[in-house]
Amino acid sequence: MAMTSEIIEQHLGDRGYSLVRRGECHSLYENGTDRLVVPHHARPLPPWTVRTIEWELAPRLGPRWLDDPAVDGAADGGPADGAAAPSGPEPRVVLQLVVRRDPAEGVWNAFVLEVPRILTFGDTLDDVRRRAADAAYAWFGSSAAVVFDLVLQPGPEAQRWIDHARGRGGAAATEALAGLRQLGFDDADGRALLAEAQPESG
Repeated sequence: MAMTSEIIEQHLGDRGYSLVRRGECHSLYENGTDRLVVPHHARPLPPWTVRTIEWELAPRLGPRWLDDPAVDGAADGGPADGAAAPSGPEPRVVLQLVVRRDPAEGVWNAFVLEVPRILTFGDTLDDVRRRAADAAYAWFGSSAAVVFDLVLQPGPEAQRWIDHARGRGGAAATEALAGLRQLGFDDADGRALLAEAQPESG
């Protein structure tokens, strides 16, 4: 069965997790010291996203908790639904956001290396940036408090095209963009990836 945001949130609610904050396309759930951001999308979530959510809470809920029914009285103690976040200004933080291309699903999966373990996904790099900002809002209560340092991982075939264009421009860049297009990247993503291949000025 395809896994949707609604199914995951039902599992969390059954296990005593409560909604703390909802952004445009992410929700923050808490139970005691456990915190988890769940991304929303109209379609089912990519398998990588589902596996990562399951792995994140496996120490508390068990390794395959999304496949198992909740046990009565399991995991409780989270804040009430819609509870307010702690008051006071949030510190400004810089987080490394790793963005990996999943060619089988045709999406970019994204996750933060540090705590908090924010994760999301998007169809394009621009979509990922927007959704990551929304996930940061869900976690911190303010996306303005977060700066993402993007670490792009487009995959080995795409990387070969990026290396082909590195520092060369002109015809090599045109060839690389065409090659990336054949791999399923849209032109905006292809140009963003090739921009990284240009030599630094100075």
